[in-house]
Amino acid sequence: MVMGGAEMCASAFDANIPDRHAGDEAMKTLPTRSLALLTLLVSGAIQAAAPANDKFENATVLIPGGAKLLNQNGALSTPDALDPFVGGVKLTRSVWYRFDAAVTATAARLIIDDHTGVRAAVFRLADPDGNAGTLEFLTQTNNTAGSDVDTLTFPTTLGERYYICVEGNGLFDLTLRVPLVENDYFADAIALVGDEGTITGSNVGAINTDDTPPALTYPATSLTRGVWYSWTPSFTAQAVVDTNFSANLNGIAVDTVVAVFTGSSLATLVQVAASDDEGLGANSRATFAATAGTTYRIWVGSFASNSPGSFTLSYFKEGNIGEFRLDSLPTTVGENQGSVQFTVRRYRAGNVSANVTVSTVDGSATAGSDFTAINTVLNFTSGTGDNGLQKSVFLQMLPDAVFENNENFQVSLSSPTPGGSIVGSPAAIQLLDGSPTTAAGFTTATLQVKETDGSITIPLYRNGIGGYAETKISGNLSSSTATADRDYGPVNATIVFQPGQSQGSLTVTILNDGFFEGSETLFLNAASAFPGVGLTGPSTLTITIEDDDLPPAISGRLAANFSSPTIIGSVDIKISATGSVTGKVIMAKGSLPFTGTLVNGRLTVRLSTVPNRTLDIQLVNAVTKTYQLTLNDGDLGSVSTASASPTNFSKLTPCPVAGNYTFADSIGGGGVPQLIAATIKADTLGTATLSGKLFDGTAVVATGAVDSSNIAWVGASIYAGKGRVIAAAVLNTTPETIAFAQVEIIRPGRSNQSVELPPISTGTVNASVARYVPPASGQRAFTIWSGGTGNADLTDGGFGALTTKAFTISTANKITVTTLLPEKLSITITPATGVFIGSVLPTGATAPKPIYGVLLQGGGGSTGLGFFLNGITPGKVTLRGP
Repeated sequence: MVMGGAEMCASAFDANIPDRHAGDEAMKTLPTRSLALLTLLVSGAIQAAAPANDKFENATVLIPGGAKLLNQNGALSTPDALDPFVGGVKLTRSVWYRFDAAVTATAARLIIDDHTGVRAAVFRLADPDGNAGTLEFLTQTNNTAGSDVDTLTFPTTLGERYYICVEGNGLFDLTLRVPLVENDYFADAIALVGDEGTITGSNVGAINTDDTPPALTYPATSLTRGVWYSWTPSFTAQAVVDTNFSANLNGIAVDTVVAVFTGSSLATLVQVAASDDEGLGANSRATFAATAGTTYRIWVGSFASNSPGSFTLSYFKEGNIGEFRLDSLPTTVGENQGSVQFTVRRYRAGNVSANVTVSTVDGSATAGSDFTAINTVLNFTSGTGDNGLQKSVFLQMLPDAVFENNENFQVSLSSPTPGGSIVGSPAAIQLLDGSPTTAAGFTTATLQVKETDGSITIPLYRNGIGGYAETKISGNLSSSTATADRDYGPVNATIVFQPGQSQGSLTVTILNDGFFEGSETLFLNAASAFPGVGLTGPSTLTITIEDDDLPPAISGRLAANFSSPTIIGSVDIKISATGSVTGKVIMAKGSLPFTGTLVNGRLTVRLSTVPNRTLDIQLVNAVTKTYQLTLNDGDLGSVSTASASPTNFSKLTPCPVAGNYTFADSIGGGGVPQLIAATIKADTLGTATLSGKLFDGTAVVATGAVDSSNIAWVGASIYAGKGRVIAAAVLNTTPETIAFAQVEIIRPGRSNQSVELPPISTGTVNASVARYVPPASGQRAFTIWSGGTGNADLTDGGFGALTTKAFTISTANKITVTTLLPEKLSITITPATGVFIGSVLPTGATAPKPIYGVLLQGGGGSTGLGFFLNGITPGKVTLRGP
């Protein structure tokens, strides 16, 4: 039983910095001199409560492009001989951070929102191998005033390492912004020139840490990867901003979102327009009433579910005739290529009709002998669809059996509707003699490259001696786990093969982000640029980028459940910043504690010898803070895996779903009508405790933790000496929501068996958990029982058919439910906990049978779920409204 997690903000601890040379001259006054980083040992014991990043060598690793860390605290940090000077004063209590720049940027920003005032400085590691160990000062703040925001701006260079040292006597929030694209952040907006224009842009690599606009039309949480522009038109009229034709750049479909605002800062923005798919296809077209001299802030991004890419951004006055362009017109064509399609597009087009003439112009190649002449008026209608914005044109090539040298001709646009303009016309085309037999494909389906190799050359090959051919290579962004502009450079290219050429290649830049993410994959596609011409070799290539960075220890608490046909369990693990590990695995035969230390992000511990059972803990991605947990039975061949991300709940950052919950399995019929009724308590530190009873009356106490997706994973103590209980439950913060829950009784085999028996399990849709909030004094525990009455449904356990009995609630806060013979149902509910107990006389029974159950607050009201035993036959009681 494995539940998916969510992506988290990434930070890590890395103790793998090389040793520095010894010396006794400490940090000098800044900024006039660089800092000599010396290998000095600090005497005295380190305080147990010191922050994990108290020392330089334990600097917290930040995401290269951007990161936000809340509630940092340097108050308990210890003095260090390596602490620098800021404002002429040596820092005495500082914490350290580092990152490796994934881009060259002129205006990286460190933003510190402090509570008690901070001193801080940013440095560049001047010696890349760390042997000389010099820190070069870049910028500082010496602002000890509290409750303000300090912004430090500094340049970065791709691949170089940077350190941040902060002295804070209390809490502070730290945000790093290193724009991976030029206009990633609001403050870096690109100014659009004039009253109209068209530019190209890209949101590949955009991070937007704390920079997503406060959009009104679309929830800000659904928007991502936006870049910023500013535009100050000189006219007062309806204005348009669109991204039409973006889907045609580099063959990548781009689904954009555009929002337009007024305001001078991110906090003061007021939306004036927004668009998702109002343009051509998945493109955007936002229209608004512009006022001359007003500066408008334009955000171009996408929804979180869409891939980033290149886009075309146009801005203009509504009513424009537009600009006509020859798009997708090939510069070379083969004589035997047949029909060649190209497109005439109207950029910056208002909602008006227009026309333009397209024609061919003879050169050394002539109409009638080499191609069919074109002289056509293209009529564009009003509107923003295909007919109003683009027209397809077909150019027919005429082959012959005579060898000729390469020839040339042109395609031209002319006579636009008055007010319209033409760009890129005429366009020259080279006519190549002969046609290709095949286009080049990859020579292999898989390749590997190290992150530090810098580049990889990909060979291409085609069979035979063919004519002119083109192979288009594109990156599959949606399938690749590697990230464009962070792990690799642009890969969209056209590889040209001249007549007779059989071999070619494409070189892809590989970027070293300096951050452990595990091996990642880049998927490339190859396609012939000519219709009807096939490829030699594979059309897809998988490049595995091997991560050379040493995995750090990502500290926190991991919780998960394992599930496979023969090996099941629940795990609760704590990992410190130094990599020490303590934890336990709950399995059918008992609770198995373990300890150890992560080495390069991995630890394997032996849990038992018969069978040879092990647990493997491996950090697979430091950016997403993802650990893979593998429970293995060794010789028995059973393996079960789970993924988990650590939590670090504290009093300052408490578990967001701390509280009390009721938990019940409501499966009906089939032998086990209800497996468990219990309560779950989650505290502020994320510890989850389940207590309740199983269908046979056995009391259960289970403990575990709440994970980063607000799922409680718990494993129970002994179940009547016959096994253990493991459970999972989604904890919602509102009492009105009933969420997913699941419980399993995992059972050992007989004494001579080494594997578990199949678990007794609930169905994944019928177990339920809901936050429980006790009613206030004078309020009824069941809100749906407004009249103080309800019904009790009795099923199974001696009741051959559904038996429904009406009852009356005696008081609001001490509730008793009773009915007369023959069932003699009696229930007492404790409103403070939601637990109820009672008894019932099933059909054929001579003595009352005890009932146990809980209330579920949710689904528009409340429901009580309980069970009873009539001999060995279980039965169920459901309390509901009248």
